[in-house]
Amino acid sequence: MLRNHWYLRFHTIAAESEGGGSDEDAPNESSSAEESGNNDSGSGTDWKSKYEEMQKHSRTWEKRAEANKTAVDELEKLKASQKSKDEETEKLRAQVEETEAAKQRSEWAKQVSEETGVPANALKGSTLEELQEHAEVLKPLIFPTPKVGDPGKQPDNKSGDERGFLRKLLSK
Repeated sequence: MLRNHWYLRFHTIAAESEGGGSDEDAPNESSSAEESGNNDSGSGTDWKSKYEEMQKHSRTWEKRAEANKTAVDELEKLKASQKSKDEETEKLRAQVEETEAAKQRSEWAKQVSEETGVPANALKGSTLEELQEHAEVLKPLIFPTPKVGDPGKQPDNKSGDERGFLRKLLSK
């Protein structure tokens, strides 16, 4: 950034006037020297006023920066609260879906239990098909089918022997 340095202009003008510049240029140089001389008069009030003006300008920009910082902080808070609300919403949606899935699974387990006779708490699976397949696996284990023996073979009837013994005893 270029700055207005009065002392550089002053030396440049003085060097040109000493260097033997033309007479026509002399009044212009002296007028610019007078202008720069007016800016740095011995009282220093011009510099002081410029300093104060720059200070006011600086304070104005500081206030704007603080206002912007405050606005940015508020925006960040709003974004964070919105993000936390979004996360909370997603969490609640997941809980609702999980609850609905558990309710549906419970209904399916009850249905399969009524159809097969297998207790609902023994069934595993998350879909109706999985529950039915598991019930088919458990059904023979819970309700075993009796083994049919050789049809030509008579069963041993020991209880019949005991009855015959008792009849003989009591009939005498």
